Amino acid sequence: MSQGIRPTQYVTTFGPGSIVETPDGPFLLKSVDSVLDEIRRSQSRPSDFAINDMRLQRGLLKGGRVFKIPDEAVSERFTHPTRAFPTWNLCVKHRDSNIIHRRLSGCPRCTGADREESTKPKYAIRFVSACPRGHLSDVDWSFVVHMGRTLCPRVEYLLWHGTGSSLSSIEIECPSCHTRKTLGEIYQLKQRCGGYFPERDHREDDCDQQAVVVQRGSTQLRIPEVITSLTIPPARPIHNILQREGFSSIFTSLRRFGPTEENFRGLLEDNVRSRLIPARTAEEILRYPWSETLEAMEELEESVREKTMLEYLIQEHRALEHAADTGYPPYPSEAERRIGEPPRFQVNQVEIRTGLRVGRQQLLFRIVPIERLRTVLVQKSYRRVEFDDPNIPSALVAGSDPDYPGVPWYPGVDHFGEGIYIDLDPTGSNQDFYPSSPRAQEWDRILAGNALPRGDDSLVEWNALSVWWHTLSHRLINALAIHSGYSSSAIRERVYMTRDDRRGTRGSLILYTTQAGGDGTMGGLTSLVPQFEEIFRLAFETVDNCSNDPLCGDADLDSRLHLGSACYSCLMVSETSCEHMNGYLDRKLLLENHP
Repeated sequence: MSQGIRPTQYVTTFGPGSIVETPDGPFLLKSVDSVLDEIRRSQSRPSDFAINDMRLQRGLLKGGRVFKIPDEAVSERFTHPTRAFPTWNLCVKHRDSNIIHRRLSGCPRCTGADREESTKPKYAIRFVSACPRGHLSDVDWSFVVHMGRTLCPRVEYLLWHGTGSSLSSIEIECPSCHTRKTLGEIYQLKQRCGGYFPERDHREDDCDQQAVVVQRGSTQLRIPEVITSLTIPPARPIHNILQREGFSSIFTSLRRFGPTEENFRGLLEDNVRSRLIPARTAEEILRYPWSETLEAMEELEESVREKTMLEYLIQEHRALEHAADTGYPPYPSEAERRIGEPPRFQVNQVEIRTGLRVGRQQLLFRIVPIERLRTVLVQKSYRRVEFDDPNIPSALVAGSDPDYPGVPWYPGVDHFGEGIYIDLDPTGSNQDFYPSSPRAQEWDRILAGNALPRGDDSLVEWNALSVWWHTLSHRLINALAIHSGYSSSAIRERVYMTRDDRRGTRGSLILYTTQAGGDGTMGGLTSLVPQFEEIFRLAFETVDNCSNDPLCGDADLDSRLHLGSACYSCLMVSETSCEHMNGYLDRKLLLENHP
């Protein structure tokens, strides 16, 4: 396949098992194993493209590794491994009816050059069959046409009658017994899934889901599940050194042989000889006393232990709070400075704004500019077609590398940029805020005792307060788009919710923008911090009305969709910006609890 795919596109939009439309027809991207094989064939190693984030790897990926998909700027020899899919074509060269046929055999009614032409992928039919567990296959046209009747033997093609945009105006006919069904009828059929993963050419026998017919260009045909991790600052410089490439294997070996200084030095020397760890890095770590190194390793092991998404976000929230309290320099020590790599996190304490009052209550906000921010996006799995059951397992995309036996590798990308962290000023007198209006009580009643929502909605603990913060986040995204040169789709959000005995339940949010390559963005977002009174004014200026009122404003709280007064005219933003698929929003809740 000649059409290029940017690494970010591969992770956020496409990925293994996705169908890519090209000038030569539709092609399906093969598995991560095939990608890793292609990297090795291009005279590289997967580890050459590794993205190191130990907190993500150990905390959420259960010891898995992350690699960046090569592009032409990195490796001219790399091409995405693909296969033509679907395998049925539609020949439209006949007057009486079109012909549905298998691509490799060609159209049975064509001859010579026309038959050869009919075998090309660009004539692929636009319908496929899929199930919620990620299985994908061609539509068994003969079976669906004869469903409820005796199946005709040796049917190698079918007839396509009719034209137009309506599915019910097109009929599929068996040329042998002349049984007919409209595409509308076929589209409504549900049948037992065959359990096929075409990207791996592998079939599972235990799929208990029903497969449905889907257009191959539908957005619901493949729904990627992407993890976004912010690289948060460690407590001390030694932690950053111990998170570099090569130390993970040392940690594993020390757990087996014993955490002694002798074993540590021996393993370090072995890794330097094998060029897994640069000699300069080994010199840096050996400057620290063994007792301090051992303590840092134990702290790091605890911080990167396997976590739920909620625990992961709580850890991130606390690190951001600490940086907001104390600031965080780009390089806490010279040992942290690495040639050619941008700073991963930076908060200038003198730029932090506190005591910002925005409305009717006594709430005071703190606005923290994060001048350097690194994010890692990893595609862990995907689903196909709409699903309502969170217990249905998604299809993992991990592959394997012989150099790292037993370690799953996931496609990812790392970006650098900037952000703005917003919370309530901890020095304020009325900072134990919790919404108390009738709408807030209704939210708490609906969300109390709910099982963990599906997908990334488990990132926060949902209650009236977290819905309030999430709604505020969307209003601020739209206000920033009006006030700055950024479009709302370029700004992403993350909402935090943490409970503790000392400070109670507290929420906050971060709005950030990142891009691939270089040092990231140019400070356009953090430069708005001095003008944040105006941003808040814009966010609340029209919160009491919407162009879809009264339908939007009077909307009841929907417990299934987790939505109150919210629509695309007033609250909803691009799905690339919202981690919660535009759920848990309510303009009425924000209006009744105006800050």
